[in-house]
Amino acid sequence: MPLAARVVLLDERPDGPRLVPSAPLGRWVMRPMTKLLRALEPGALITLDLARSPVSRPRHVATVLWLEGQADLLGLDLAVEAPDMVSGELLAFSGLDVPVRVVEPARADKSAAAL
Repeated sequence: MPLAARVVLLDERPDGPRLVPSAPLGRWVMRPMTKLLRALEPGALITLDLARSPVSRPRHVATVLWLEGQADLLGLDLAVEAPDMVSGELLAFSGLDVPVRVVEPARADKSAAAL
């Protein structure tokens, strides 16, 4: 993915704001996420939605650990939604001290494909 195409979306939802990176995590995400975190009210529950950025390398895990520290410094509560079991397990064994939920996409049913 070209560097210019990497963005972090702040999605405001009734259950709280969500940070949605468009590419696998790394150093590129630190500046935009810092700005977004500083714009939030202390005490807010923020969800890191990793649907488009699976965790498969040490730098991905390190970025989530960094984000946890930033959220803690700013008084924010962080939760993580992992896109697959591998990402969820890597984060669970990393020492991350926030809730991690695995949200796998719904699989297409064969009968739906026949329609």
